[in-house]
Amino acid sequence: MSNETTNAVDVQLLATETLLKPISTEGVRWLTAGDLPLIQAYWWADVEPWTLEEWCDLAAQGYRYCGLIIDGKLVSMCGVEERNATEWEVIAVGTRPDCRRRGYARQVVAFAAQSIVAAGRVATYTARSTNVASQRTAEAVGFIRRSEEKEGGKSINRNSE
Repeated sequence: MSNETTNAVDVQLLATETLLKPISTEGVRWLTAGDLPLIQAYWWADVEPWTLEEWCDLAAQGYRYCGLIIDGKLVSMCGVEERNATEWEVIAVGTRPDCRRRGYARQVVAFAAQSIVAAGRVATYTARSTNVASQRTAEAVGFIRRSEEKEGGKSINRNSE
C-alpha cells in the first residue's frame, strides 16, 4: 500500500436545502429489483455484480439506489444510507469508465441529495482525501466540508432544515 493511500483520511461534507445548487436530474430515477440486469451490466471487469438476493438484502437494510439511464444503459449511480434520524449519507457514487467526465455523477448525487433534504434530513457525503474528483462532485452539487459548517457565515441549524 502506498504512503498516499495509507495517509488518506475521510473528508466529510454536508448539504441542506439552502446549500444545494439547482442541478438537472432529468433521467435519474430510483432503481428497483427490475433494474438488476442494467445494474449487473453496469459493473466493470474487476467488480462482482450484485445478485437479486444481495439487492433485496440491501433494500431490506434501508439502502436505496438511484441511477441515470441513457439509451437503455445505466451510466451512473449512487445510493442513500439512512445513517441516523437527522442525517442520511450519499454513498457508492460511480460512473461507467466510458461515460466519465460528462457530469453524470453530479446528476445522480444531486438527485440523491435533493431526495434526502426533501425527507427533512441533512445530506452527508464522505470521500477519501485522495479522491479529489469525488470531493469536487459533491461540492459542485452544493455540499460543504463539515469543517466549514460554522465558518464564513455558513452555520447549519439542523433543527430548522
